[in-house]
Amino acid sequence: MKIHLRRDFEERENIKVAFSDGRQLQTLIAIRCLDEGVNIPSIKTAFILASSTNPKEYIQRRGRVLRKYPGKNSAVIYDFITLPFSLEEIGSISEEDIRIVRSLASREIVRMRDFAFYSRKSFSSRPVNK
Repeated sequence: MKIHLRRDFEERENIKVAFSDGRQLQTLIAIRCLDEGVNIPSIKTAFILASSTNPKEYIQRRGRVLRKYPGKNSAVIYDFITLPFSLEEIGSISEEDIRIVRSLASREIVRMRDFAFYSRKSFSSRPVNK
């Protein structure tokens, strides 16, 4: 099932209910349609695939998963860090591209540190290659 702008309100609500009770749907992947105004406190696991370096947006997305819910003591968030080049390619890119990559990487690192600071457990990371 997909939630997107072409679905009417009732269809989207039915999908959210099916997800929130956890019996029919266990995984929900969303980009921007779940940023604001959605309340599914039963969510225990999230994969953030298209994150933002805007603190308001990334805090909002994490908050979707970190809401209190009966029987829910914690949540797991997988927040993927994305760079435009693989680490193996860095040695062969232009100086201009290196400057762009540094800028993007520094914003992602700030977001990652912020996330780690507020996490109960320390974070772990590993590279994911294409």
